[in-house]
Amino acid sequence: VFGVEALLRWPHEIYGRISPPVIIKIAEEAGIINDLGKWIIARACRQLGVWKQAGLDNVRMSINVSVLQVQSGWLADDIHKAMQANKLLPGDVEVEITEDMALNLNARTTAILERIREIGARIAIDDFGTGHSSLQYIKTSAIDTLKIDRLLSHDVAEDKGSQEIIASIVSLCSSMNIEVTAEYVETEAQRRKLEQLGCNQYQGYLYSPALAPTEAENYIRR
Repeated sequence: VFGVEALLRWPHEIYGRISPPVIIKIAEEAGIINDLGKWIIARACRQLGVWKQAGLDNVRMSINVSVLQVQSGWLADDIHKAMQANKLLPGDVEVEITEDMALNLNARTTAILERIREIGARIAIDDFGTGHSSLQYIKTSAIDTLKIDRLLSHDVAEDKGSQEIIASIVSLCSSMNIEVTAEYVETEAQRRKLEQLGCNQYQGYLYSPALAPTEAENYIRR
């Protein structure tokens, strides 16, 4: 286990489990996305700090952020304060932005992401490979991890096109010392093909569903 991803869950008393994209959209429309995002960052960093105090080292915490959080200008400060409050080290936290967000960065938001790296957090591009992705973008951006979209990894065992795209991504990232993680890996056939293509970090139900903190700690220890 090299890392975990903080996932937002809202079990509504009337409507049941609300999906994360709906939660984010509601928070953005209600004008509370920055407050919600700050709470998520604080909660995730606090949990990682608890695990580290309990002896779980070398586990990275990935946290998704919205474009409005990045544009607010407060994101780097929120992350820095949370890391300091929980005695987290450089590399302990990874901030995930979407591919679409990465491809539409301006000078101001790029500077904010660079500031996040300066305080010791990593930058990851999530859901990469099925939008308007450009491998040229990877060469000109300061990122640490690239997460392959599920639409590519889901069909990788049989689909030649997915295999060729993933092989190109892995090759370029390897030459630039960028980690590659395949998301939504659910079968051993997927894992074997990804390994053949040079990808050796996987996230998905082949290993574990989403877990509550105590269950996640037990899983990591096992």
